[in-house]
Parts: sequence; C-alpha cells; structure tokens
Amino acid sequence: MTQIKLNNLSYRQENDEILKNITYEFAPNCTTGILAPVEEKTAVLLKIIGGITQPTSGNVVINGIDLFNSDRGTLESVRKRMAFVFERKGILSNLSIRENLLLPLNYHNPDVSIEEKMQKINSLFDHFGIQKEILSDRPARLHPQALKMMLLFRAFAIDPDIILYDNPMTDLELTYKKAVSSYIKQLKTEKQITQIFFSTSKMLFNDAKYILIFSRGTLVEKGPTELIMKSENAITQKIIQDYLEAGQYET
Repeated sequence: MTQIKLNNLSYRQENDEILKNITYEFAPNCTTGILAPVEEKTAVLLKIIGGITQPTSGNVVINGIDLFNSDRGTLESVRKRMAFVFERKGILSNLSIRENLLLPLNYHNPDVSIEEKMQKINSLFDHFGIQKEILSDRPARLHPQALKMMLLFRAFAIDPDIILYDNPMTDLELTYKKAVSSYIKQLKTEKQITQIFFSTSKMLFNDAKYILIFSRGTLVEKGPTELIMKSENAITQKIIQDYLEAGQYET
C-alpha cells in the first residue's frame, strides 16, 4: 500500500506564491484529480511529489521516506517505483522511439531481458492500435498525438506503484482520450496503482475517487468526487463550472 503525505507544503517562484501551506494525505491505491484555474501553476505539485522540484518549505513523505531530507540512494529507491507523465516534454530527440521507450525500462528493470521489455512495449501498441513502424522513427517525425501516447507508454510500461500525470489528455483526439481514460481506470481496478493527475478533462474526473480543488495556491476543498461535484462552496462551484462543465478547456 502506497502512502503519500504532504506536510505544510509551500512553493514560491520569486514573488509568486504558487502553493500555500498544503497538508494532505492521498488515499492509497486510488485515483485523485487536481483541479485549479488553468492560469495558475498548481501542476508543479506533481513535480514536487515526484521529487523533481523541491518545495520552498514543508515536505513530502512517501511510505515513511521524506523525499527532500533523504540521501540520494533512498530517494532513487522511491523514484524507481514512480512514473511521471509530462504534458509535452520527456521524449529525447536524439533517440529513436524504441530507445526512448526502453530507457525507463532499462533503468527500472535492469535484469529483465530486452525481449521481455519489448513484449511490454508491443502489447501497449497493440492495445491502443498504434502502428509499430514508428518505433524506428525519431521523435521529430511524429505527430504531437503520437508523441503524447509515447509519454504515456513510458509510464505504463514500467508497472510503477505511483503514476503522476500532468495534463494527460493534451494533444489527444477524442478517441484516444477515451482509450487513455479507460486504461487509467483499468490500472486502478486491476493493479491498484496510486494515480494523481492535474487536468481539466471531465472524463478523467468522472473516474477519479477523490478531487482536490485549488485556487490562488490554497487547497480550497477536498473529498470524494461525488461530494465535490455537489459542493456548495462558491469557489469550488465556479472552478468546476469554468473548467469542467463548460468543456472549453478540455485537455
């Protein structure tokens, strides 16, 4: 069971206070969605949880390990059980798609054969109906939608305990959005992975067990999805209406 705790977490960029004194414990083996106005930089919370960005103050504790007050080896042992899906970055331009997909598998599973790793990769191509010919291509030759699917594949292939998604629906057409949403739901039910996403995609929030609402760096409201969607909090109501119900910012 994966435990993720945020303790008095704050993050500032110059004079911009992006996160203010956030304390929260994520439900283990569940999917949690983070919703905030798109102009705010709340998605940095995912990078902090992933150990990529250091908070200004406070800490992140995963399975009893303080990410930012541990030695490098301990931090790496935690990060090896995590996957991060960037909104657009993360594919290396000087490597083929095949090499890009093998890179995290080689890091997380060095003792597994290349044949077994390719079986995992090929199964994802088959599941989502993507032609394997692109495996030999360089990223520059791919459509943004295909690149986004490769970012998702990198996370799915390593069978992590935690997946952090920064706008996982960006650049995807509706068919692929539905397929990705379905796969995230499948991971939740079959593999009991803790998944946390930042998005404005209503189909993702429909399947999330919990929702966190942020505004101006503050955690305004948190709780089960069905309760948050019916919240009488004025800030929560406005954010849901502006970014989910209207659908105009679907990403």
